Amino acid sequence: MSGKAIIRLGLMAATILLVANIPAHAEWTCYGTLITASAESTSNGSICANDYTATQSSNDGYECLREDTGDDLYHTWTFSNVPAGNLFLVYEGNRPASEGEYFKFSGTYDEGGGPIGVIMTNPPPGAVINKTFELQGGIKYDMSVTTTNTSTFSLVIRDSNPSGSTQSNVYLDYLAICSESND
Repeated sequence: MSGKAIIRLGLMAATILLVANIPAHAEWTCYGTLITASAESTSNGSICANDYTATQSSNDGYECLREDTGDDLYHTWTFSNVPAGNLFLVYEGNRPASEGEYFKFSGTYDEGGGPIGVIMTNPPPGAVINKTFELQGGIKYDMSVTTTNTSTFSLVIRDSNPSGSTQSNVYLDYLAICSESND
């Protein structure tokens, strides 16, 4: 057997091992308090099905958001009374196959002294919905934010390519902020 054949076999074996270790659904636990959205607003785009209450449980009852005619989406959910702690975004969602677009999350929180921005890009690609399927059980994304007081959190979803030619939809099944004690 040639050296190239041995390398190919080794790569195939490594790929099989990696695929075999991928869980069928996400494995995460919130070691604190889960807070779901209490309000929402849309400045660009529209709600095409349900509302924020559809994101309060993981049940495949999606809130659908659609870009506006300018191919832009800017939608905000409000999470009130988020306890102090290390903050994580927990989400389930998907997008249809179209233009290769994805939708990205960002946000702000306010502990009483004015809003502080949160950009969710690490590790790349960050907190995004970029698949035509949702990971059952959702994703727990560490926002790298630690609050010291109860806060209000505003979560924004935006189109990654607001200059495309198609009005795309994004479907959200579950959204929550997990606040874990920083003790």
